[in-house]
Amino acid sequence: MSIPLTMETLCGGGVIESLHHELQNALDNVADPNTEAKRVREVRLVIKVKPNDHRNMADVTVQASSRQRSARPWTEKQWHTACAVVVASMALAAAVYVLCAAPAVNATTLAMGGL
Repeated sequence: MSIPLTMETLCGGGVIESLHHELQNALDNVADPNTEAKRVREVRLVIKVKPNDHRNMADVTVQASSRQRSARPWTEKQWHTACAVVVASMALAAAVYVLCAAPAVNATTLAMGGL
């Protein structure tokens, strides 16, 4: 007695499991605030059946896949703004260090060849 081929029995139930996994990936991508909301997500299930010469057996290949949208790219302006804040903070820290850690310099020290 042969087992009827259905979505539930194909590959021992792995087809349904793979389809659920890819659907969840697509839904997670929809919920991700870093992706564009209005873009379409795609879930595919491809089943290929290749019979033998006698047509009494077939190779069945199943592939579930999904295509999500990638995260929004960072613009150059945002990156430079972030770097500018870091550079400004570093410059401020260096200036504070120079003012606080440098030895006191006055006209007498300079006249005597100090520093």
